[in-house]
Amino acid sequence: TAREPGAEEVRPMLVFAGPLGSASNLMILLRGLRRLIETYPWLLLFVIGKGPAENALRGAAEDLDVAASVIFTGRIEYLRNVLSEGQIFCVPNWDSGYREETIHAMSAGTTIVAARGGPHDGLVHEETAILLEAGDEDGFVSALSRLLGEPGVGIRLGKKAQAFAREHSSVSKMSIGYAAIYHDLGGRD
Repeated sequence: TAREPGAEEVRPMLVFAGPLGSASNLMILLRGLRRLIETYPWLLLFVIGKGPAENALRGAAEDLDVAASVIFTGRIEYLRNVLSEGQIFCVPNWDSGYREETIHAMSAGTTIVAARGGPHDGLVHEETAILLEAGDEDGFVSALSRLLGEPGVGIRLGKKAQAFAREHSSVSKMSIGYAAIYHDLGGRD
Protein backbone atom coordinates (compact mmCIF):
# COMPACT_ATOMS: atom_id res chain seq x y z
CA THR A 1 0.00 0.00 0.00
CA ALA A 2 1.03 3.60 -0.39
CA ARG A 3 2.92 4.99 2.57
CA GLU A 4 2.56 8.45 3.96
CA PRO A 5 5.59 10.71 3.47
CA GLY A 6 7.05 12.17 6.63
CA ALA A 7 8.24 8.96 8.18
CA GLU A 8 12.02 9.21 8.28
CA GLU A 9 12.62 6.00 6.35
CA VAL A 10 10.44 7.12 3.43
CA ARG A 11 11.79 9.29 0.61
CA PRO A 12 9.22 10.66 -1.80
CA MET A 13 9.24 8.53 -4.95
CA LEU A 14 7.77 8.92 -8.40
CA VAL A 15 7.71 5.88 -10.68
CA PHE A 16 7.41 5.54 -14.44
CA ALA A 17 7.30 2.04 -15.94
CA GLY A 18 7.03 1.30 -19.62
CA PRO A 19 8.82 1.57 -22.93
CA LEU A 20 11.30 4.45 -23.17
CA GLY A 21 10.35 5.97 -26.48
CA SER A 22 9.78 9.53 -27.59
CA ALA A 23 6.01 9.01 -27.39
CA SER A 24 6.19 8.24 -23.65
CA ASN A 25 6.72 11.98 -23.07
CA LEU A 26 9.04 11.46 -20.11
CA MET A 27 10.46 14.94 -20.62
CA ILE A 28 7.36 16.20 -18.80
CA LEU A 29 8.46 14.23 -15.75
CA LEU A 30 12.09 15.28 -15.99
CA ARG A 31 11.27 18.98 -16.33
CA GLY A 32 8.60 18.63 -13.65
CA LEU A 33 11.07 16.93 -11.33
CA ARG A 34 13.39 19.91 -11.73
CA ARG A 35 10.62 22.16 -10.47
CA LEU A 36 9.48 19.82 -7.69
CA ILE A 37 12.89 19.24 -6.09
CA GLU A 38 13.00 22.91 -5.17
CA THR A 39 10.30 22.11 -2.59
CA TYR A 40 10.98 18.37 -2.17
CA PRO A 41 14.79 18.08 -2.44
CA TRP A 42 14.80 14.34 -1.62
CA LEU A 43 12.32 13.44 -4.34
CA LEU A 44 13.36 10.51 -6.54
CA LEU A 45 12.12 9.41 -9.96
CA PHE A 46 12.49 5.74 -10.85
CA VAL A 47 12.37 5.11 -14.60
CA ILE A 48 11.68 1.43 -15.19
CA GLY A 49 12.00 0.15 -18.73
CA LYS A 50 14.15 0.16 -21.84
CA GLY A 51 13.86 1.76 -25.22
CA PRO A 52 15.42 3.88 -27.92
CA ALA A 53 15.02 7.16 -26.01
CA GLU A 54 16.95 6.02 -22.93
CA ASN A 55 20.26 7.70 -23.81
CA ALA A 56 18.51 10.96 -24.72
CA LEU A 57 16.56 10.86 -21.44
CA ARG A 58 19.74 10.27 -19.45
CA GLY A 59 21.32 13.25 -21.23
CA ALA A 60 18.26 15.40 -20.54
CA ALA A 61 18.41 14.47 -16.84
CA GLU A 62 22.05 15.65 -16.82
CA ASP A 63 21.20 18.86 -18.70
CA LEU A 64 18.34 19.63 -16.29
CA ASP A 65 20.63 18.95 -13.32
CA VAL A 66 18.32 16.23 -11.94
CA ALA A 67 20.44 13.16 -12.78
CA ALA A 68 21.15 12.55 -9.09
CA SER A 69 17.40 12.29 -8.50
CA VAL A 70 16.62 9.95 -11.43
CA ILE A 71 17.28 6.23 -11.28
CA PHE A 72 17.12 4.33 -14.58
CA THR A 73 16.59 0.68 -13.64
CA GLY A 74 16.08 -1.06 -16.95
CA ARG A 75 13.42 -3.76 -16.91
CA ILE A 76 12.42 -5.25 -13.57
CA GLU A 77 10.94 -8.74 -13.35
CA TYR A 78 8.89 -8.24 -10.18
CA LEU A 79 7.41 -4.88 -11.07
CA ARG A 80 4.56 -5.03 -8.59
CA ASN A 81 6.98 -5.21 -5.66
CA VAL A 82 8.63 -1.97 -6.80
CA LEU A 83 5.29 -0.28 -7.45
CA SER A 84 4.07 -1.03 -3.95
CA GLU A 85 7.07 0.94 -2.64
CA GLY A 86 6.58 3.90 -4.99
CA GLN A 87 4.26 6.64 -3.87
CA ILE A 88 3.11 7.99 -7.23
CA PHE A 89 2.94 6.13 -10.54
CA CYS A 90 3.16 8.53 -13.48
CA VAL A 91 1.85 8.08 -17.03
CA PRO A 92 2.53 11.36 -18.85
CA ASN A 93 1.27 9.95 -22.16
CA TRP A 94 -0.37 6.77 -23.45
CA ASP A 95 2.17 5.85 -26.11
CA SER A 96 0.57 2.52 -26.89
CA GLY A 97 -2.57 0.59 -26.11
CA TYR A 98 -3.08 -1.45 -22.98
CA ARG A 99 -0.35 -1.07 -20.35
CA GLU A 100 -0.06 -3.84 -17.76
CA GLU A 101 2.17 -1.62 -15.60
CA THR A 102 -0.84 0.54 -14.78
CA ILE A 103 -2.87 -2.46 -13.60
CA HIS A 104 0.09 -3.49 -11.45
CA ALA A 105 0.20 0.01 -9.94
CA MET A 106 -3.53 -0.09 -9.27
CA SER A 107 -3.36 -3.54 -7.65
CA ALA A 108 -0.43 -2.38 -5.49
CA GLY A 109 -2.45 0.60 -4.23
CA THR A 110 0.00 3.09 -5.70
CA THR A 111 -1.33 6.57 -6.39
CA ILE A 112 -1.64 7.24 -10.13
CA VAL A 113 -1.23 10.50 -12.05
CA ALA A 114 -1.91 9.90 -15.73
CA ALA A 115 -2.83 11.52 -19.00
CA ARG A 116 -6.47 11.26 -19.96
CA GLY A 117 -7.51 8.91 -22.72
CA GLY A 118 -5.85 5.74 -21.49
CA PRO A 119 -7.26 2.28 -22.10
CA HIS A 120 -8.10 1.55 -18.44
CA ASP A 121 -11.73 1.96 -17.37
CA GLY A 122 -10.69 1.96 -13.73
CA LEU A 123 -8.87 5.29 -13.93
CA VAL A 124 -11.44 7.86 -12.86
CA HIS A 125 -10.38 11.42 -12.09
CA GLU A 126 -10.31 12.20 -8.35
CA GLU A 127 -11.69 8.75 -7.57
CA THR A 128 -8.95 6.25 -8.44
CA ALA A 129 -6.40 8.58 -10.06
CA ILE A 130 -5.63 12.13 -11.01
CA LEU A 131 -6.07 12.53 -14.75
CA LEU A 132 -4.69 15.39 -16.82
CA GLU A 133 -4.50 16.36 -20.45
CA ALA A 134 -1.55 14.78 -22.25
CA GLY A 135 1.31 17.26 -22.43
CA ASP A 136 0.06 19.39 -19.51
CA GLU A 137 3.37 19.83 -17.70
CA ASP A 138 2.04 22.49 -15.32
CA GLY A 139 -0.90 20.22 -14.48
CA PHE A 140 1.43 17.30 -13.76
CA VAL A 141 3.64 19.43 -11.51
CA SER A 142 0.59 20.80 -9.71
CA ALA A 143 -0.93 17.34 -9.21
CA LEU A 144 2.36 15.84 -8.01
CA SER A 145 2.95 18.76 -5.65
CA ARG A 146 -0.55 18.34 -4.25
CA LEU A 147 -0.05 14.63 -3.66
CA LEU A 148 3.35 15.15 -2.05
CA GLY A 149 1.94 17.86 0.20
CA GLU A 150 -1.31 16.07 1.04
CA PRO A 151 -0.44 12.37 1.32
CA GLY A 152 -3.94 11.46 2.51
CA VAL A 153 -5.30 12.28 -0.95
CA GLY A 154 -2.92 9.81 -2.59
CA ILE A 155 -3.61 7.12 -0.02
CA ARG A 156 -7.36 7.47 -0.65
CA LEU A 157 -6.94 7.30 -4.43
CA GLY A 158 -4.57 4.33 -4.16
CA LYS A 159 -6.97 2.36 -1.97
CA LYS A 160 -9.86 2.95 -4.37
CA ALA A 161 -7.71 1.98 -7.37
CA GLN A 162 -6.61 -1.16 -5.54
CA ALA A 163 -10.22 -2.11 -4.76
CA PHE A 164 -11.17 -1.59 -8.41
CA ALA A 165 -8.26 -3.74 -9.61
CA ARG A 166 -9.12 -6.54 -7.20
CA GLU A 167 -12.75 -6.52 -8.29
CA HIS A 168 -12.25 -6.16 -12.04
CA SER A 169 -8.72 -7.21 -12.94
CA SER A 170 -8.01 -10.43 -11.10
CA VAL A 171 -6.46 -13.23 -13.15
CA SER A 172 -9.66 -15.30 -12.98
CA LYS A 173 -11.87 -12.39 -14.14
CA MET A 174 -9.48 -11.57 -16.95
CA SER A 175 -9.35 -15.24 -18.02
CA ILE A 176 -13.15 -15.44 -18.09
CA GLY A 177 -13.24 -12.21 -20.12
CA TYR A 178 -10.68 -13.49 -22.63
CA ALA A 179 -12.58 -16.77 -22.95
CA ALA A 180 -15.79 -14.83 -23.71
CA ILE A 181 -14.01 -12.76 -26.38
CA TYR A 182 -12.55 -15.87 -28.03
CA HIS A 183 -15.97 -17.53 -27.85
CA ASP A 184 -17.61 -14.54 -29.56
CA LEU A 185 -14.89 -14.31 -32.20
CA GLY A 186 -15.15 -18.03 -32.91
CA GLY A 187 -18.94 -17.93 -33.19
CA ARG A 188 -19.24 -21.20 -31.27
CA ASP A 189 -21.65 -22.26 -28.60
